Amino acid sequence: VEYFRDQFAEENGAEDYSMIDHIPECITAEENEQMTKLPELEEVKRVVFNLNGNSACGPDGFTGHFFQYCWEIIGADITKVVKGFFCGQELPKFITHTNLVLLPKKENVKFFADLRPISLSSFINKIISRMVHERMILVLPNIISQNQAGFVKGRSITENILLAQEIIRDINRRNKDINVVVKLDMAKAYDRVS
Repeated sequence: VEYFRDQFAEENGAEDYSMIDHIPECITAEENEQMTKLPELEEVKRVVFNLNGNSACGPDGFTGHFFQYCWEIIGADITKVVKGFFCGQELPKFITHTNLVLLPKKENVKFFADLRPISLSSFINKIISRMVHERMILVLPNIISQNQAGFVKGRSITENILLAQEIIRDINRRNKDINVVVKLDMAKAYDRVS
């Protein structure tokens, strides 16, 4: 248990946020308005029916199939909850709670480090996440660097591996300037898959 406590504990949170002032604005007022506008019933319905109805349920026990099958009865209420989120209302805990499941990373599990935690969310949470995703996908090319490859549709992380090899080779050839290479422990980033 200590392994996961340490893995997910916040490490020395930032106290000085002045660096944010140096980040250029990449999203126009129109794009911001598109992303934050209140969703209509039809948009919520489209998202509900595009999600996998058979995916694992969250703590509430309701699968997407329930939401799809009962849409005519519950659609207006679900839309009201989603609109509430976009208005800044706090979501109730029964929506935000998740079930944590440990999946083995390899066949023979001996240590907690050999397990990957995933979160099983409620379907309403999945609806909201998908809506935010679909709206953000339109502006992501403006805010994600061309060098970012992992988890970006249409880009391959192997290109960045080759680029890193080239950079290291080039650094070894130079001797005039001081160069720095930083190796990051990516275990936390990749073990936080949900």
